[in-house]
Amino acid sequence: MLEVENLTYGILKGVSFAVKHCTVAGIVGENGAGKTTLLKCIAGMHPFKGSVRIEGVCVKVLPLKERIKIVNCVPQEINKKIDLSVRRFLEVSVPDSSEEKIEKVLEEFEIRKLAERRFESLSGGEKIKVLLARLFLISPKVCMLDDPTSFLDLETTEKLKEFLIEMKNCGRIVLIVSHDIKFLEQICDVLIGLKQGSLIFHKTFKKEV
Repeated sequence: MLEVENLTYGILKGVSFAVKHCTVAGIVGENGAGKTTLLKCIAGMHPFKGSVRIEGVCVKVLPLKERIKIVNCVPQEINKKIDLSVRRFLEVSVPDSSEEKIEKVLEEFEIRKLAERRFESLSGGEKIKVLLARLFLISPKVCMLDDPTSFLDLETTEKLKEFLIEMKNCGRIVLIVSHDIKFLEQICDVLIGLKQGSLIFHKTFKKEV
C-alpha cells in the first residue's frame, strides 16, 4: 500500500490518496498541475510536508540506497550527464545484479545492440528503453514513470504496456503520468486527477469490456 497524506510542496497543496498493491494508477492534469512534482516527492527527492508511506514505512526516513529499491522513477528528462556505456550504466545502477540478469534485460528490452554505446549518444526513445530495463532490474515496490510514451514508437509503446502489466502482476504499484488518455485507458485501474496542485479526483477507472 502506498499512502500519501496531506502532501504539501511547491504547487502541491495537501494532496492525500492511497493506492493498493497490484495497481496501475494514472496521474492526469494540465501542464503545471504538479504531476512531476508529486512523483518526485513520493520518491523522496523534495523536502515536502505531510507523509508518504509505503507498506507503513515513511519514505523520508529511508537512506537513499534503501529508498531507490523501494520506490523508483523513470523521469521525463535526465538532467544529469551519464557518461557510461549502457551496459556499465545498468551495472552501476543495480550493483547486485548478476551478469545473467543484465544479459536478460538487454534481450527482453531489445537493447542488446545498444549495450556498448554511450548513454548520452542515445535517442530519447532509446534512453527510455534503457531506463525501463533499469527499473525492471531494481524492481521496486512502487514504480513510477513520468510521461514515458512521449519518445516511443507504437511498437515500443505496446511493449511498455506489457512491462507495466507484468510489474502489476508481480505485486507492484505503478504510478504513471501521461497525457495519452487512450494509453491510460488500456492499462490503468485507477485515475488520480490534479489541478493547480490540488487533488480533484481519485477514482477507479472503468475500462470498457
